[in-house]
Amino acid sequence: MDTNFPYTQSYKKIPEFFQAVQNAAIPDKVTQKVLGDTFGFKGTNDRTLIGVLKGLGFIDAAGVPTSKYSDYKIPSKAKIILGESIKNCYEALYQKNEKFHTLSEEEIKGLFASTTGKDAGNKALNQMIKTFLELRGLAVFDTVQKIEDVPMKQEPVSIPTSKGGKDFVLTHTIVLNLPASTDQKVYDTLFKSIKENLL
Repeated sequence: MDTNFPYTQSYKKIPEFFQAVQNAAIPDKVTQKVLGDTFGFKGTNDRTLIGVLKGLGFIDAAGVPTSKYSDYKIPSKAKIILGESIKNCYEALYQKNEKFHTLSEEEIKGLFASTTGKDAGNKALNQMIKTFLELRGLAVFDTVQKIEDVPMKQEPVSIPTSKGGKDFVLTHTIVLNLPASTDQKVYDTLFKSIKENLL
């Protein structure tokens, strides 16, 4: 399993860089020239940001954007896509703890060190950890939505039986399976439609 995790000396610029990825048009290839001219990251250390995109599967080995790159540009999906990409990229660490992203910084450092075999003071290891921590702050990892019982207006329906018998009553409950989304507008539209059409 791959333990050659991506890292960048410019890890502090990761939030700004991924915002630029969302804002700019999708390039044919992500090159050093595109990194500088399109995204505005012209420093020598900034070049390693391209490696982070490769590690996450946002671009292929040739620098060509993948479907993940395109999906990340959709605001309502961006954090979810990044979370899934992080889990794939750091699979070796998630094999040891499936909730790796919830661990404390010290626990994360320990697992990085034991998984990579690098000493705690190793410069590259430190940059791997810092890169992961910055990425973690931009992602959503737990997107499974529960099936929720949405209380609707329940009006008893009396159905008469044969003469002399007692009526029996039926009620109904609507169960709504909510879609996974970080866009509040999705839910606002959904519940507005329910109110207008079902209540």
